[in-house]
Amino acid sequence: MAPSAPNQHVLDPTIEKLFKKTVKKLTMIVSNEWLRESKLSPEVIHLDSPSTSIRCQIHKTSFNAFYNPVVGVNIMSKSFAHTLLGNMHLTPTTKLLKGLSGQILPSEGIFYLIPFKVDETKVYLSFYVFDI
Repeated sequence: MAPSAPNQHVLDPTIEKLFKKTVKKLTMIVSNEWLRESKLSPEVIHLDSPSTSIRCQIHKTSFNAFYNPVVGVNIMSKSFAHTLLGNMHLTPTTKLLKGLSGQILPSEGIFYLIPFKVDETKVYLSFYVFDI
């Protein structure tokens, strides 16, 4: 920049052209990220609100689970699923998980109709499994 008057600056035409080109590239990158995320949005589970803990039971094993009505799906870690359910069959899925950090993880699959008990109420739930 070269001063043209006190407290005023005029960009050199070469620098101004480079600046506009850089801004255009950055705008395109951000737009592509937004487009990618909007295309994936039905497949992305967002964890961006706090959860509450509830006491549950699967196959006579009691544990505390996090409940979050905003998420809209049941999520289980891969290690917990392996420990609790062993070698049950995982059905492939295209679901993704986006955490607070922005990292997106692919699902390992889904377990269908697992007998799940909250207090004395037994329900059958499906769980997406992620390597978290």
